[in-house]
Amino acid sequence: MDERGVDNPTNKPILTSNTGNNDVVNNLSTPTSANSVVIPCELSKSEISIPGFICKGQLVFEDNFNFNIDEIKIWTSEIMFPGQPDYPFNIYEKKARVEDGKLFIHPITLESDYGFDFVRRSLDLRDRCTGTMSNSECYREAFGPQILPPAITAKVTTKRTFSFKYGRIEVGAKMPVGDWLIPLIQLEPRDKIYGSLNYASGLIRIACVKGNIEYSKRLYGGVIVSELNPYRKAYLKEKVGNDQWNRKFHNYSILWSPNEVSVYVDGEKYGEVTPGQGFSQEARKYNVTAATNWLKGTLIAPLDEMFYVSLGLDVGGIYEFPDSPDKPWKNTSNKAMLEFWNARDKWYPSWRKDDSALVVDYVRIYAL
Repeated sequence: MDERGVDNPTNKPILTSNTGNNDVVNNLSTPTSANSVVIPCELSKSEISIPGFICKGQLVFEDNFNFNIDEIKIWTSEIMFPGQPDYPFNIYEKKARVEDGKLFIHPITLESDYGFDFVRRSLDLRDRCTGTMSNSECYREAFGPQILPPAITAKVTTKRTFSFKYGRIEVGAKMPVGDWLIPLIQLEPRDKIYGSLNYASGLIRIACVKGNIEYSKRLYGGVIVSELNPYRKAYLKEKVGNDQWNRKFHNYSILWSPNEVSVYVDGEKYGEVTPGQGFSQEARKYNVTAATNWLKGTLIAPLDEMFYVSLGLDVGGIYEFPDSPDKPWKNTSNKAMLEFWNARDKWYPSWRKDDSALVVDYVRIYAL
């Protein structure tokens, strides 16, 4: 048994419900007879993508990163040019690595992998792209000031293997240090039933501490349902730390129910998001196009669908960092990526090996 009393002798990742024929790496289930209709527990309000019933408080997913990403087919590495709505200045490649029981996601420059001045050439990812082939997610060609994204990072998700609706997720992680880095520890909508553009189907941010020193004491978690400020930040909760959050590992968690989303760090609750009369009511004041679609769902729509786990790293973009004298690009500039790259002598020295990596120790999901 492990430290939580779970019988998992191989310490492999767990994906499970209570049934005899789960597609799981290691089965953690409540014993029951195949011919019996008796359910030996209190049923959970949670739903998961694996068939079977779920008991209240049951551990339904766990990965402690003791195996390589490719060895255990739980995580999918995204390979693409990320686009709307944030348009980050990076490409996702298969760069995540597991070492000493932890997942590492580093930022590097495009030039370090593809050669000098490659930002002014073309890059074809179509033979391995996980994005949409028909748009700019899989192929880009530089033209004038429109350069290729000058950074490479990684993003891994459970989109193809595990998704859930409602539950408690805990992530042990150390945040990255480095200018203009944005750690992605979040839940993303699987089916995007309310729309695929501009966070129409929502995003649950488990935790985010941006890499610049001036942001390093500010932890954010909560919900995003629009790309544009000020409504983009309306449901993000903040906790200002006494020390920089990226100095050590912390336990970041979310409790997601049909009535609210609460955010925690190291067991301490620092905020909750409640829909009131529904997110659509407030969203219509900000002319959020998707708000009308949310009326088709429950009170907490668009957060009433299946979501999957997403871990990654973004660089820059046009919404995460407000314009300031020290920021080398303007969010409204059509040369934003080029302006960022031209200032690399200022920000690149702050990217220091493993200090600039998002490091994840574990991911655990429990049913409500």
